[in-house]
Amino acid sequence: MQYFQVEIQPRLSDFDLYGHLNNTHYGSYTEVALYNIMVNELGFDPSKYGAVTRHLSFDFRKPIRFGTPVAIRIRITEIASARLNVEYEFVDASNPDKVFATGNRTVVHISLENGRPAPVPEPVMEVYRAKCLGEEGRISTVA
Repeated sequence: MQYFQVEIQPRLSDFDLYGHLNNTHYGSYTEVALYNIMVNELGFDPSKYGAVTRHLSFDFRKPIRFGTPVAIRIRITEIASARLNVEYEFVDASNPDKVFATGNRTVVHISLENGRPAPVPEPVMEVYRAKCLGEEGRISTVA
């Protein structure tokens, strides 16, 4: 399965008095990165569809210190009808073997017209199959 990689730039205010990235920011960083991939890489139409988080969890391994270049590796492990399962790794952008945290998210794809779960459109599924189910371990950097 393919990973997408999105570099993030934490703000000084995102760090706590201990000098590490406060854990409350991990969720918002992954949400922005996933939106970027869903719209720009997979072709979701944000004027017709939205995504609601059903489940989100993180395991923290090492603190992220201010000034560390950070990237999020994202792997969409499954799309089933209106549900997406996503895995995250927060890594050092200059040394991707250094993993700071991992996470999982389950997202429900919804219609903005009625607010109800909606099946993922077939054109998006085709792109998902081509980009995400291809070569094992391939990484695409997303600007």
